Amino acid sequence: MALDKAPELEGFSCRLDDEGVLEVDVHKGQALNDVFIQLERKGIKVVSMRTKANRLEELFIRMVEHNAPTAEGITEGRT
Repeated sequence: MALDKAPELEGFSCRLDDEGVLEVDVHKGQALNDVFIQLERKGIKVVSMRTKANRLEELFIRMVEHNAPTAEGITEGRT
């Protein structure tokens, strides 16, 4: 079932991204089970899930690795 708009979930901030993927903010101390219970009550079935924090961490690591100076570049700058 494709969503036309993000559902309203009590205690959680929800939005649809550009691809129609539902994003739900779950903060420390909140139970992920509460999200699933509320979605189930609204007839929304979760077929897959991923954490956005991990994707951002992976992106950061790739950016740092890509922009890291090489050992060759470091030694060339020294006299």
